[in-house]
Amino acid sequence: MKTGNSDSPGFKIVSLTLACIGIALGALCLFISYKIKAETLLLETEISVLDDKLEKLSRSTESSFSQQNDFLSRSFADESASYGKMNRQIGNNIASLNKTYTGILDEQKKQHISSSDKDTEITDEQKAAENLFAQGKYHDAAEKFNNVLVYEKNNLTIRFYAAYSEFLANPMDSTQYNRIVKEFNELKLNGYQRKEIDTTLEYIKNETGE
Repeated sequence: MKTGNSDSPGFKIVSLTLACIGIALGALCLFISYKIKAETLLLETEISVLDDKLEKLSRSTESSFSQQNDFLSRSFADESASYGKMNRQIGNNIASLNKTYTGILDEQKKQHISSSDKDTEITDEQKAAENLFAQGKYHDAAEKFNNVLVYEKNNLTIRFYAAYSEFLANPMDSTQYNRIVKEFNELKLNGYQRKEIDTTLEYIKNETGE
């Protein structure tokens, strides 16, 4: 039984068709392979470009961050130095003020002590003058009262005893009459009244005949 003839037209057509299909498939495979390689190469190129951009961006970011960090570090260092300098200036000013204030306090204490000592000295001098006057030692009493009068110019009582002691020390000394009369009249004008003033003025008036 015959299965077919390879020389028959139908067989040749089938064979030719199959050959064409095979060629077409081979060409398609080559095209697809080329296309894949081309796209792969393009993707690799784009990836490489992206890698370069990322690397540049990374370096730029790192450089910028480093510069900012350096700037912040320098700024912080400058601010710290400025703050430290300001603190030192404030500390120096406070120390200077404390020194000045301490000096003022010390001077006030000295003045207070000096004033207190002087008040004590004046008081003692006045008591000594009063005792000398009570003992009838008028010349010495006048000297003491005049010493007190240097610091107590507005003390009318001291002014009276200073002038009266000088008069009693030598009532006959007419050279002192004018000064004593002037002093006693001023005391009377200031409201200071004592019978010794009137008695002394009357005595001097009788002595001088005025």
